[in-house]
Amino acid sequence: MAQRLARPFVLLFLCCTAGPTWAAAELLLYPTEVVFQGAQRSVELTLANRGDAIGTFETSWTEMRMTAEGTLTTVEQDAWSIQPFIRHSPRRVTLQPGERQTIKIALRRDGDAAEGEYYSHLRILTLNQEDLDAQEDPANKPPGMSMRARSAVAIPVIWRNSQAKPEIGIDAVSRDTDTDGFSVTVRRAGLLSSRGYLQIVDRLEDGSEGVVGGPIQVVIYPNLNTRTTTIRLQDGHEPSPAARLVLTMEQQVTERTTLASVPLPSQQ
Repeated sequence: MAQRLARPFVLLFLCCTAGPTWAAAELLLYPTEVVFQGAQRSVELTLANRGDAIGTFETSWTEMRMTAEGTLTTVEQDAWSIQPFIRHSPRRVTLQPGERQTIKIALRRDGDAAEGEYYSHLRILTLNQEDLDAQEDPANKPPGMSMRARSAVAIPVIWRNSQAKPEIGIDAVSRDTDTDGFSVTVRRAGLLSSRGYLQIVDRLEDGSEGVVGGPIQVVIYPNLNTRTTTIRLQDGHEPSPAARLVLTMEQQVTERTTLASVPLPSQQ
């Protein structure tokens, strides 16, 4: 089935400039990640214009891969791109303030496709009516410093062509003096991207156990085996010898959701 996951990662690209204040379109998008697995062949995205002006939204595909630090970088299309197997429509919509539009994404399965995870990003560019008017007739361009802030959201669309399950764990933890936190190396195994939540758990003043750092979500794309991230303690908390770093599959820390647990390095 296609899974609609809670905001794993959303990219914003802004070209911010000076000028007067205009009415503007503003995009609200749901879901922010799509994962095809099992027999599911299609899913719908909902676009909504929650701004105060007419907006045109253009869609296109782009390829991104993850660096060891967890950032995404644009690359050329490769063998693991989902683009040869995917179709979507409409590609461009114009919405009045408060109006919504559904975009359908359809997966065309290929029995000869190699086992693994195929993924690309669907990029949605927000254009305001003044931008379109200026494209058609430069005389409509507002006077002065008229460059506008444009935004584009890129959401991952993934096909897990495998019966395997994602695997993720903690490889190493060390003090990070630059951020006054802890540097964590998370490892991935297998063919698929992996996700989890990192959090620091410790004994509280009342003797109970609670979260004193995080949670932060960690995502590892299949082009990486490991990646690093940083987690910090809550302000003012001094960890006890019982403090530990926990990796969970959900935000709640329970025995059922825990994937890995390691002692927190000494503050010394």
